[in-house]
Amino acid sequence: MTEDPWHALDPPVAESGYSGKRVQGVGSALWGAYWAVDWRRQQQFILIHESELVSQHRLPTLNALCIMQEKDESGQQGYLVFRLTELAHREIFHRFCLSIVDALGTAGSGQEALDTCVLRTWRWHQFLKGKRDKRLTGEEQKGLIGELVLLEQCVIPAIGTERGVRSWVGPRGAHRDFETGSVAIESKACSPTASSLRISSAEQLDSTCETHLFLHALELSESHGEKADSVTVTDVVNRIRKLIETTDPVVGDEYEELLWAVGFNHDDDYSDRYWSPGNTSFYKVVNGFPRITPRMLPAGVTNLNYQIVLKQCSEFIVEETTVVKSMAEGIHDH
Repeated sequence: MTEDPWHALDPPVAESGYSGKRVQGVGSALWGAYWAVDWRRQQQFILIHESELVSQHRLPTLNALCIMQEKDESGQQGYLVFRLTELAHREIFHRFCLSIVDALGTAGSGQEALDTCVLRTWRWHQFLKGKRDKRLTGEEQKGLIGELVLLEQCVIPAIGTERGVRSWVGPRGAHRDFETGSVAIESKACSPTASSLRISSAEQLDSTCETHLFLHALELSESHGEKADSVTVTDVVNRIRKLIETTDPVVGDEYEELLWAVGFNHDDDYSDRYWSPGNTSFYKVVNGFPRITPRMLPAGVTNLNYQIVLKQCSEFIVEETTVVKSMAEGIHDH
């Protein structure tokens, strides 16, 4: 482990502000990254950027780490601040910061530097939030396959590889799996015999802020590797990665960050579990669709999840071409 960069820093006298030194490294020197401490000697990693820049990606919520965007008193400079809140994680925090420093070397602008920092944080998301080290469960594998198949077969054909990958916002904590322009899509993977789908929040099927909201349902069943159409979750991950490499490799790193955010690790072995895809259905979520939205909830009700019965949704089925067209048109609405 390299020397502790915070060891020799004296805290500022005032309760506001920081005391710091510039991080060494090509990317960090170019974009203004600093090791810093506040008056309580809490360790910070700070990226200074132009005041008008805002991260294009949502900031994650992590254990032992506070992440925020600030401006100085004059409003002339912005700060992306990573603050360690639990000293016991100091070594891990240092490693995390060094990974950001390394990633900054590829940034071509201040905006890219800012977004790179946030994306790298999502790559560490599962580790820093305290999830125990294990493979994805069967249900998690199914869910990831469903989202990746939707990305491959519908989203990328509609809006292109770069926009498609960046519209995959579910791993970053958004309410729906895909959002682009005026369109959002929630993806669900289910068994061929399923009679209902589980909805995990009141916001998931709330179309208040979107012109178009769709629900995607992909049938997936466990199978043996001998079946011609059977795949592992790793097979699907690699298939999408090859698609990205051949069409728009610039978003390859972002794709990997998203996989990390959902807990997928290329080093894990998933060869013992195969899946066979079945029918795909799309539903347009409009007035009359069976759902619960935040406006329906009485005060004090939170963390809602519920089931919707598929046979009650049949009148809302639309063709995949309708979804593709809506997405292609939706990127021009914003």
